[in-house]
Amino acid sequence: MKIIAYLGGSRGQSVLLSLIDKNLIPEFVYIKQTSEIDIIIEECKLNSIEYELIDRKFSKKHTLDVSSKSPDLLLVSGFNSILPGSLLNVAKYGGINCHAGRLPIYRGA
Repeated sequence: MKIIAYLGGSRGQSVLLSLIDKNLIPEFVYIKQTSEIDIIIEECKLNSIEYELIDRKFSKKHTLDVSSKSPDLLLVSGFNSILPGSLLNVAKYGGINCHAGRLPIYRGA
């Protein structure tokens, strides 16, 4: 399964480590530019995972770049930006958000 992950902070780190532990290595990781990204970058390097630092703007070019990777699934954790529908439609099975709180009570930003 080809997974593209959008990760940030300690939650993103935990999800990445769990994926690696289960041998579900993401094809590519987009990392939210926060103060807690060093361990995510380090794990990507240790596991030969391509990555890119990204802000919260999703251009048409970004959607085309993700589409060219032909992902089966988009996985989001610790990434406090909503992915646009055009991006979610790129993945064969759509996307999963690993949310830390009970929804909708703790829906965040």
